[in-house]
Amino acid sequence: ELLEREVVCKREVLYKKEGLYYLFEPSQTHFIIDATYNGGVSRFINHSCKPNCKSKEIVQPEMLTLTSGHAHPSPPRVVYVTAKDVKKGEELTIDYIPNYTEDTVLQKQVACFCGAPKCRRWVL
Repeated sequence: ELLEREVVCKREVLYKKEGLYYLFEPSQTHFIIDATYNGGVSRFINHSCKPNCKSKEIVQPEMLTLTSGHAHPSPPRVVYVTAKDVKKGEELTIDYIPNYTEDTVLQKQVACFCGAPKCRRWVL
């Protein structure tokens, strides 16, 4: 589900109370993808501070809508690609906050148990 930031801010309060968090913010759009209740199986990929996959945003060319005759950008597609060789049976993982810094707004809300040598101890 594609949402604007104002809607997501309201939902985040509820999601945090319920222990849910399946939001993804593509860098090239003002929408946020909410996969909390709808979405593909990739929404269940776990976090690691040393992930073996990374997200890639695919922005499709603008489409012409038939009803208005105006060009509108297509919703972004998010895919996950391996960042290194993955062994058969190895769990696929991503970094939920790839640009994490100590100043990250959502820091220290969800503990991390990934076990990576340089685990930062917090997922969000």
